[in-house]
Amino acid sequence: MIKTNIWFGFIVIMTWIMISATNIDLFKTVAIKAGYLIFPEEGNKDIYILKSGEPLLLEQPGSYWMSYDGYMESRNNIHLMTSKAIEDGDFLMKMKLELDSCKSSVRIMAGDNQLGINLMSDDVPEGLYFEGPSLGKTIHKETDLKDILPTNKTITLEIWFEDDLIECKIEGISVLSASVVHKSFGRIGLNGWIEDGYFRVYEWIINAELVSLEQCYSRERLLNRAQRSVDLKAEEVKDDPNRPAYHIQPPANWNNDPNGTLFYNGYYHVFYQHNPFDDQWNWMHWGHVRSKNLVEWEI
Repeated sequence: MIKTNIWFGFIVIMTWIMISATNIDLFKTVAIKAGYLIFPEEGNKDIYILKSGEPLLLEQPGSYWMSYDGYMESRNNIHLMTSKAIEDGDFLMKMKLELDSCKSSVRIMAGDNQLGINLMSDDVPEGLYFEGPSLGKTIHKETDLKDILPTNKTITLEIWFEDDLIECKIEGISVLSASVVHKSFGRIGLNGWIEDGYFRVYEWIINAELVSLEQCYSRERLLNRAQRSVDLKAEEVKDDPNRPAYHIQPPANWNNDPNGTLFYNGYYHVFYQHNPFDDQWNWMHWGHVRSKNLVEWEI
């Protein structure tokens, strides 16, 4: 009995020593298997979102994804989002992927911008496109994707965001780039659908400062970004002779669909749908004006 207790004590002590020697490696392995990742506290480092088909930073991977040796695959709908977000700043996102489909539309989200890969969709011409609030528009490149994104072949796709430029590279060659109005921030993810084929991801890495969703999507931050965009555009269009001088309108960019018309505390109020980032319908917000006489309106 005494020998058994001695051996048990020896095993406990040695186990504690090995865990201490490996620092947090054992805990990190367990955390990765559980679907979470321990983040570095300082500096930007390569952080795996997905490695060898194992989701490390994805929130509840959809059941429609099938995990095989070395990759994750979807043959229908795609909806994957990270549990953390890109902070306002430069970043690099790199993916090793494979696409084999006659008809598909896949969007790779990098903060508040996204790269669209479109094959034979009815809504958008075939090719690549960038769009998002940081761009304030859609940048489209119509092309035969087989020329730059061959099927049944693993390729490396990179999305760079540096200074005032966002750029997509495939196998190290720049295929699409655009200047931006604001720094990008937000979640990372995949959205879209696949028909008659598959979409595989072998590896997915982000080099960026990552923060919690609560830090990223604060109400004040989102409103400030929208207001900055409107203010910048308002300077460009304020002297445009074609702007209506009588009807309700925001200082710049898209508005439609008045809602919530009411009279309260001596003012008539009108709310309306508003895109603060572009002069087309997208990224909808609420706008608000009020008036005492239904002629002179204030924002």
